[in-house]
Amino acid sequence: MRRWVRYRLPVLVCVDSDDRQERHTVTHVVIPTPQEGSTLELDPAGEFLIYDQNMRRTNDNEVVVHRVVAAAENKAEWPPATRGRRRQS
Repeated sequence: MRRWVRYRLPVLVCVDSDDRQERHTVTHVVIPTPQEGSTLELDPAGEFLIYDQNMRRTNDNEVVVHRVVAAAENKAEWPPATRGRRRQS
């Protein structure tokens, strides 16, 4: 059974703005590597955000949640990151 564990990753976006002309342009986007700046994401109830292979929230028991989160937190064993799909604008 495959599980996806969601992390929070800080993203910094640099915006050049000219308030007089109301012109704003994104000039840089900085995303740290997952091992550098990631923390486990929690829902408002404090529960880990874990999804199944179809990206639906799971209803796993505490033992499964503990094992999945412990494996996810072993960042030294993470394979290289893959890029997500780019959204066309």
